[in-house]
Amino acid sequence: MEIKSTSTMTDQEIERLFKWREQVFPIEGKGIQWSKSERHILVYENGEAIAHMGFGRFSVVGSRASDVIGVGGVVVRPECQGRKIPELMFEYLAQTEELDACKLPKTLFCPKRLGPYYGKHGFQEYKEGFEFLQNDEYQSSKQFLLMAQGLADMTGKLKIASLPW
Repeated sequence: MEIKSTSTMTDQEIERLFKWREQVFPIEGKGIQWSKSERHILVYENGEAIAHMGFGRFSVVGSRASDVIGVGGVVVRPECQGRKIPELMFEYLAQTEELDACKLPKTLFCPKRLGPYYGKHGFQEYKEGFEFLQNDEYQSSKQFLLMAQGLADMTGKLKIASLPW
């Protein structure tokens, strides 16, 4: 396996990884406008993309302001699941200096049912609530969780001055 980071993806990689978007990204996120990833971690096997994790740098404000790395679009092709590939991508993210990812807290949004899965990767639910922008207005959602690594000292409802990631 080869892991690399890039700012762009080919049409072939997008098709190969996201063609079953409806099954991969569930109903919980429907109707929400999502941020586009600044960077993409791609895993290749035999020259073919088999997994993706997008990430970008975002600002949040709770008891203090903080920049965070927002993770999104975590997907592994069905025939490659069960091989701990997301673990490899999270390790890569924790070590990369791109966008200062190795230094900043990591965050992601996920359906409630995936909270325990991301808990195994060191993420904890941010329980004090959050709001994000949609059509230039702040809104909250009970459809998914905000999971975080490295925000343990943050308190209060988080205001995210962007679309969620």
